[in-house]
Amino acid sequence: ISGLELARRVREMRPATQIVILSGYDSFEYAREAIDYNIVSYLLKPISSDELSEALFDIRRKMDERLRQLLPSKDPDVEAQLRRLRVNEFLLPLMLGSNEVRQDNGDLLAGARKLGIVPPEIGSPRFCVLVSKFKAADGGYVANNRHAEFIGNLFARHGVHTESLIAYRRTVTLVVDDGSGTLSNLLELPLTETVQTARRMLSEHCTIGVSRGFSAFSECSNAYFQAVTARRYTSDGAGDIRFINDQEKKEDFAIDQAEKTVVMLEQLLKVGTAEQLTDFIETLYRSSTPENANLLFIQMIATVCRVVSSVSDQPDALRLLSTNPLFSRITANSTEEATKQEILDFCGRAQALITQSRKRESEVLC
Repeated sequence: ISGLELARRVREMRPATQIVILSGYDSFEYAREAIDYNIVSYLLKPISSDELSEALFDIRRKMDERLRQLLPSKDPDVEAQLRRLRVNEFLLPLMLGSNEVRQDNGDLLAGARKLGIVPPEIGSPRFCVLVSKFKAADGGYVANNRHAEFIGNLFARHGVHTESLIAYRRTVTLVVDDGSGTLSNLLELPLTETVQTARRMLSEHCTIGVSRGFSAFSECSNAYFQAVTARRYTSDGAGDIRFINDQEKKEDFAIDQAEKTVVMLEQLLKVGTAEQLTDFIETLYRSSTPENANLLFIQMIATVCRVVSSVSDQPDALRLLSTNPLFSRITANSTEEATKQEILDFCGRAQALITQSRKRESEVLC
C-alpha cells in the first residue's frame, strides 16, 4: 500500500497518532490529500538533519500541547464536584464490599444510569475494574481527584467510558462498554497511553491492575480485589500493566464459591441452628469435587478459628482446638519453635511453587 493509504488506516485505528510525511512528491494534490488525513507535517526531500530535527521538535511541542489538554483542570465547577460526590457515594460501597444488604442488580443498574455511570446507548453493559497507583519522584504514592480525571480524559480519547474514584491511595476505575470484543483489545491502547503520559506529563510512575470482565454491579468488590492483586504483580519489574487473567488461572470455585462459603459459614456459626449448619456442610461436600473439598476443608477451619476467637474467651478457643483430632498433629509433641519452622518451610515451598509456575507461564508465552 502507499504511504497515504497507510496514514489513512493508522488514523482510523489510532486517531491520536501524529503522522509526518517525508516525500519526494512536490505535488499540491498529494500534499492536499495528506492534509485531509490530518497529517501534522509534510516534509520534502532532500532534507538536512537540522531541518528534520527542527520538524521533530515542533511535532513534540504540538504533542505536548495536546497532552496538556488531558490534564485535569485545577478548579472544577461546582456541578462537576457534586456529581463526583454522588458517583463516589454510589460506587465506593460496591467496590469495597461495605454494603451490609446485597442490593438488586436491576436497581443498581437503574441507579447507575441515572448518575450517568452507564451511558444510555449501552443496553447490556460489561464492566471491568482498574486499580492504578501513581508514584512520585520522591518514591511516595500520590492519589487525588486529579488522577481520576486524568484517567477519564485519556480513556475518553479512545472512546472508552469510565468512572474513577480514590480509595486507599489508589485510583479505582470502573470501565463500562457494550461487551463487544475482548477487554484486552479494548484497553490496550488507553492503558499504555496512561502509563506513558503519566511518566511524561506528570513525572510519575504509574502501575495498573486489571480485573476480569463482569456484567452485574454486585460483582464490583470481587473485581476490585482482582485488580488490586493484579497490580501487585507489577512489583517484579516485568511490566507496569497486569491483567489478572494473565497472572492467575480462572477458578470459579476459588474466586467466588470460597468467598460465599466463608460468609455463609460465619453466619451459621453465629446465629444458625445445628441442623442448618449440618445441612450446609453436607451440601457443600456433595456438590464439590475432591480437589475443591480439600480447599473447603482449609477454608472452613480458618473460618471456625477466626469466629471462635472473636466471640469466645481465649482459653475456650484453645480448648476447642486442642481437643479436636484435626489439630492433634499440630498440638501433640510440638514446640512453638518447631511449629514456626514447619510453617516457614510450608510457606517457603508454596512461594517457590508459585514463582516456578509464573516463570513456566512466561516461558510458554516466549
